[in-house]
Amino acid sequence: MDKNTDNKRYLVIHADDFGQQYCCNEGIFAAARNGLLSSTCLRANGVALREAIDFLPSHPGLGVGVHICLNEGPVLAPPSQVPLLADGNGNFRYTGIEGFVRLGLMGFQKKMRQQVETEMRAQIEALMEKVALDHLNGHLHVHAIPWIFKICLSLCEEYGIPFIRLPFEPFNWKACKKHFPSFLHMCHYINLMRWQPINMWRLKKTKVHSNTHFLGLLHSSHMTKPIALELLETRQGRKITEILFHPAIPVDEKFFLADYVENFCLSPLRLQELAALTSLELKDHISKQRYTVTNYRELAGIRAGKMCCGL
Repeated sequence: MDKNTDNKRYLVIHADDFGQQYCCNEGIFAAARNGLLSSTCLRANGVALREAIDFLPSHPGLGVGVHICLNEGPVLAPPSQVPLLADGNGNFRYTGIEGFVRLGLMGFQKKMRQQVETEMRAQIEALMEKVALDHLNGHLHVHAIPWIFKICLSLCEEYGIPFIRLPFEPFNWKACKKHFPSFLHMCHYINLMRWQPINMWRLKKTKVHSNTHFLGLLHSSHMTKPIALELLETRQGRKITEILFHPAIPVDEKFFLADYVENFCLSPLRLQELAALTSLELKDHISKQRYTVTNYRELAGIRAGKMCCGL
């Protein structure tokens, strides 16, 4: 897990999908301006990436990572270099959960491993030209597939990205009483938990750091205020907790990366998650739990300071 020796308990309040669609941007804009948001991540192949990047200088306190995508939208590497990933139109051949499953099963192919690395390099380099990246995560947590996680760690070390997300969420029965996850969510959760030990083992052999706990995996897309309050209730033993939201505000958007992306972005739940991020009740609860709200850039600075002091 994380190699941090600090006794404080830190909370990274994060929103995925910055730059994916304009409605995602509007939700993150609002959460950063008026809410608790401390961290986000950029979709290098998103529809609204330029608008997202243009927003960042006005909010220097917002940490920024790379949201690796291997199963939705256009590839960034030349399609001829990643034919196992790209279809004839230059888009990812397999999308959504199907793409996630196929990637999980295809790591034995050397060519697939090479092409995934090529595509991830293209996404990281496209963002590093414009933004300092403080962490890496993946769309649908695709980065946590063990053979992909191994490549991610290597790229983090090469490009100086200090943190990587570990989607490690202890099961919370009380939260499930408020929202019982779908069968698909449960399967996704079980797989990610099953892969956790090998990913942690590989992480410990590198200089890359991670969160120690994660909230918002089993209840992804349903991180309303009641769910967030319940998940944050138990904090014993946590050093760095990341809590994940997907806020969005519907706008007049003509193009979506896929039909399921449109349904997700326009769901009323996106506004409920934004309401949670701007909730005074949630803010007070975080304070009572004695979390220090931060982001991965600040955490990397704390680590660097301790190393300089010999701690």
